[in-house]
Amino acid sequence: MSYHVTILRTNGKRTIPITKEEVVGLAKAFPEWKYDVDQNALVSVDESDEAPALWFSDGELWTKNPSNDTLTSMLALAKHLGARVRGDEHETYRTANDTYLHPDDAETTEEPEADLRVWRRRERLKLWSIRAAVVGVAALLGFLLKKFGFIS
Repeated sequence: MSYHVTILRTNGKRTIPITKEEVVGLAKAFPEWKYDVDQNALVSVDESDEAPALWFSDGELWTKNPSNDTLTSMLALAKHLGARVRGDEHETYRTANDTYLHPDDAETTEEPEADLRVWRRRERLKLWSIRAAVVGVAALLGFLLKKFGFIS
């Protein structure tokens, strides 16, 4: 299952659509992005396979499973548009690591804010556990490669 993050504009319960002209304008204002007509998306100018794309549909820009760098970039784009960045659980991002329940979403969410804080804490712990495991495996691999003479 993918985790979707969206750049959207709201005013109370009303959604204010982002226009295609605004999306094309973002590519001019932010040199790290370009507008791809075929995909109807903002794509990173980074040519790697992991380069993010922000697809434009229904007056919103969205991506799935964004990295912290992509979230940070989305926050800058949202600020430029007078919009905000919101995740699947209706959490709005202040920074890549800090979220809150936006007043415009208060009635649409099924989770109380206290449960959202617990969920966020649990997700951060999972992320740190994964990072620690990756570093541990890399250190063990380096030790074994050195011990058996594959590296000096």
